[in-house]
Amino acid sequence: MLEFAGEYYCDEVHGRNDANGVRCPGVALIMKPFDLSFIVVASLACCAPLMSHAAGRSPEPAKATGAPAPTLIDVVSRKTHGAAGVFDLTIDTGKAIGDAVTIEPREAGAGHVLVFRFNLPIASPGALSVVDDTGAAIGVGSAGASGNDVVVNLPAMSDNRRIRVSLANVNGAGVNVSTALGLLLGDSNNAGSLASSGLSAIKARAGQSVDGSNFQYDINLSGLVSAADIASVRARIGALLSPVSGASWPGFGRDTQHTGLSSVAAQSLDRIRWSTPVDLAPQYSGTLLFAHYGPPVITPRNTVLLPVKTGPSGGFRFEARSGANGSLLWTQSSDYILPAHNWVPSYNLAVTDGSRVYAPGAGGKLIYRDNADSLGSASQNVVFYGAAAYASAPATFDATVFINTPLTVDGQGNVFFGFAVTGANPANLSSGIARIAPNGTATWIGLAALLGTAYAQPMMNSAPALSANQGTLYVATRSSSMPGGAQTGHLLALNTTTLAIQSSVRLLDPVGGLDAIMTDNGTSSPTVGPDGDVYFGVLGSSGGGHSLSGWMLHFDGTLSVTKTPGAFGWDNTPSIVPASMVPSYAGPSSYLLMTKYNRYTDGQHRIAILDPNQTQVDPSGGSLVMKEILTVLSPTPYVPNPSRQTEWCINTAAIDPATNSVLVNNEDGYLYRWNLATNQLEQRIRLNGGLGQAYTATVIGPDGAVYAVNNAVLSSVSR
Repeated sequence: MLEFAGEYYCDEVHGRNDANGVRCPGVALIMKPFDLSFIVVASLACCAPLMSHAAGRSPEPAKATGAPAPTLIDVVSRKTHGAAGVFDLTIDTGKAIGDAVTIEPREAGAGHVLVFRFNLPIASPGALSVVDDTGAAIGVGSAGASGNDVVVNLPAMSDNRRIRVSLANVNGAGVNVSTALGLLLGDSNNAGSLASSGLSAIKARAGQSVDGSNFQYDINLSGLVSAADIASVRARIGALLSPVSGASWPGFGRDTQHTGLSSVAAQSLDRIRWSTPVDLAPQYSGTLLFAHYGPPVITPRNTVLLPVKTGPSGGFRFEARSGANGSLLWTQSSDYILPAHNWVPSYNLAVTDGSRVYAPGAGGKLIYRDNADSLGSASQNVVFYGAAAYASAPATFDATVFINTPLTVDGQGNVFFGFAVTGANPANLSSGIARIAPNGTATWIGLAALLGTAYAQPMMNSAPALSANQGTLYVATRSSSMPGGAQTGHLLALNTTTLAIQSSVRLLDPVGGLDAIMTDNGTSSPTVGPDGDVYFGVLGSSGGGHSLSGWMLHFDGTLSVTKTPGAFGWDNTPSIVPASMVPSYAGPSSYLLMTKYNRYTDGQHRIAILDPNQTQVDPSGGSLVMKEILTVLSPTPYVPNPSRQTEWCINTAAIDPATNSVLVNNEDGYLYRWNLATNQLEQRIRLNGGLGQAYTATVIGPDGAVYAVNNAVLSSVSR
């Protein structure tokens, strides 16, 4: 109660919980004209968050003439805990959706209920809207007036997410109010994550009957803090509240230039937060696994989309999982059929800025789902040569037309990919490149006709790249029907709208000028530097070790100028390193290249930072190659022959400018952080016992978690 001038001026009418769960009395005030404002403010002091709520609210719009304009007092999340009764969790309405919002840790039960409390009776609750942190609407709820309250029944919602609940034109008086909160099951101490401290807090209350001091620890709403509540939290250790809409990882090499550059700081490599197989039936050759796996792609709201091989020789699906804890959100089957191959090709996804996810299907079609973060999204198909044509002979197209490159999506949502055609078909398709717009309209070109050759096909596993202005598409091709051996290959620059050829360059070994070896066993893809230069890895045709290690070919953006190559190119897509990430560097270049630098002749396998604009003599042959700025030797001896080291197991690496580090896999089974400021492997975490395998990518999610595929398993690694 309030005491004023020796007299009591309040009457208890109902209770509510403060931010710590303490039951606080409400008051009915006997007001005197001269001290009205003081009494009103003092009456709210029992529940401390209410003071900051009032200070943090935006000015309300002007009310309609004659309509009483209510003032929001507070918002609570209300749930019934069995026979213990109803308990309200006070929501901090001063927090925006991207802030450290109040978290509701309890199960939904019959649904989430919020109560908006006002200072006067409500006749009309106003228009309800419920959106996520991207502004996307979530389901349909309901709002009803009850005295001074508006009771909101929220639609069904998934865990690990942020929401904003708004009421517009309350009482018909032009008053708009809103509140933001997080939903994270088990986070009873409002930490934004489920850590061991949260588990300890709930264990300390085990066996307690629910009251105003401990209700938030009764996760399952039984009325008792029980073993079931403890088990629920223990099973979810490591879960995080979904970050606000952030930096996605939409495709191979992250962006359309394949730079591998993250705009989010990678977390510390302390533990495997969750893991899941990407191949349910991996086929080993003794102790080796010759299978490429498409990396995960990640939406801005931290939904991890990953391709999964389901059978020994094929069969695919793609899954959506919560980046926070790996929980399965949805799964989608694909009828994709692998093209003829030696090493198993990669199956790759791509996601647009609008969170539409694309995956290859059979017969050259694409399968896609809009709003990949949603549990209820439906799949659709699009065919670049026409749905009617495909429907006329699906078996024929499925047997002769194969998407054989990763998908690349530009900023407008256009999808680019290569396809191989192995036989006659009703649409008279030949191997080529396709572009599909967001509305389904498509363009495609045949490569043989484009190059004036009898045969041409996109390089298997080679992701198309785009110039920074999105006007030029770079694709790699080969002109032999044989999947391996020496053959003529070209790097093409195409117009992204028409796919007309702008320029091309024949891919040659820098020593001797013979055709480089183009093989479908690799995954080399073009990388476009910040200055527009283009890099592409090939196998060498000459001796001196480059028939194994290959070359990193280097061209200007028009492909008309051939520049100094790098000394390694096999199955390798270089990543871009801003020069500022290497404090010891004092050269002329604004960016450097991070590349695998394995040595198959003596087993001294390294990773390297190269300067594309300075040279040194190649120790394997005497020609000039890009200058080594930093190198690190693999730290683990190869068990069958300890004089050799295990190989670095990457095709494109994740680059983290925020910590001056590179995240890379090794065949010793570890994921490493290479600190470029110290040139040290400063951190590692064991993913498995190690395996000789085809090279895979590393990825950084919007919350800083690091993803790596090793031995057919995707691991999410974090602090």
